[in-house]
Amino acid sequence: MGTRHAETLSATVSGARVAGVTDLDRSRAEKLAASCGLDVMVFENERTLIQHDGIDAVVITTPDDTHAGLVMECLQRQKPVFCEKPLATTVKDARRIVEAEVELGTKVIQVGFMRRYDPQHLDVKDAIDSGAIGHPVLFKGTHRNAEAAPGSSSESILVNSAVHDLDSARWLLGQEIEEVYVHGTNTGAASDGEVLDLQVIQLKLGGGCLANIEVYVNAGYGYEVDLEVVGDAGTIHIAPANAPVLRKQRYAGHPVEGNWLERFPAAYVLEMQRWIENLRDGQLTGPDAWDSYTSLLAVETCIGSLHSGTKRPLGVPSARSCTSEARRGFWLRTIDRTRTSGAEDGMEDLGDLTLLGVDIGTTHVKRALTTKTAASSGLPTVALPSDGSGGGRVRGPRGRAHRLGGYPAGREAVWAAAGDRGN
Repeated sequence: MGTRHAETLSATVSGARVAGVTDLDRSRAEKLAASCGLDVMVFENERTLIQHDGIDAVVITTPDDTHAGLVMECLQRQKPVFCEKPLATTVKDARRIVEAEVELGTKVIQVGFMRRYDPQHLDVKDAIDSGAIGHPVLFKGTHRNAEAAPGSSSESILVNSAVHDLDSARWLLGQEIEEVYVHGTNTGAASDGEVLDLQVIQLKLGGGCLANIEVYVNAGYGYEVDLEVVGDAGTIHIAPANAPVLRKQRYAGHPVEGNWLERFPAAYVLEMQRWIENLRDGQLTGPDAWDSYTSLLAVETCIGSLHSGTKRPLGVPSARSCTSEARRGFWLRTIDRTRTSGAEDGMEDLGDLTLLGVDIGTTHVKRALTTKTAASSGLPTVALPSDGSGGGRVRGPRGRAHRLGGYPAGREAVWAAAGDRGN
């Protein structure tokens, strides 16, 4: 993911540039730095990057067990940080981060739940928020991978895969999870006979809502995410993949992506663009430390249910004491993009980069995609305002305007208590 975010920040996202990188493999860091443009610094370790005055914000894509410590380092330096999930590997550490950010008095953390920026997911969110299906009562999700990652365990499937579906259920329904019940089985496709590679998760959420989630990491045929939300006045189903439908000789079908990077290219761009614009505006609006904390608590409870074979309540006392109306989304503002050669051309996958340092400035305008190229690839475009301000509404590949998703309940009172009232 480090390489993907570096490419996006360097070649596509406006308003920032990659200012520094670090990795345990210095040659790999140097190779990426060279691809990101001139004057990109290569740091010896993570902390020297975080502490450098030329770094305005930090992107963390390190191994999971290092996230909490690096995020705390950013909090101590009061530097905005984008952290790939999970925010921490334990609920205790995630809660400690939430409390430290509240003590700081302003939001500086965003977590990488990219589905909230996927145009197809946003269409579903818009329909729910508009009241088109009435009160949402049931979330039905499917999450399938072609094959499990090497070394996968029954628990890691919940930590690394199902966490996205748990967040989607919270976000789309606008409710916190109250109870979980998980079943799992070992399929013939699993290389390890002990790993429960197919899991079904049942959730009870606030507001009388339910959810049913299937996670299968050895589906074989490709990568697929599907969802439907049932309301008391209608239903909404995610649109089919952005791929042509072939009809021939009594057959109709479309290609299936091979992995999540192929499935969510637009989401990763929108996620980074909105984060940079939020930083320049001085107000983060994306998935935050609270979202990661509650999702991690849900994962931990799911693991307990999987092991015990029983229903497990989710104890989130702070969520019940800090309820508020869901926050509405914000229009994404971006810049017109025209195609030039850039870091994305011929860039090989360099693996997980340890850390990226970001320099935020008004002069960092990228011109990487034409409208035609963006539409065919699923990326967004919008005309550049005459004043160069970057204002506008993002247009998806179907020409529709999308706004970025809302906030589930559970944190507004926390930030108000800390003195941050959204200024």
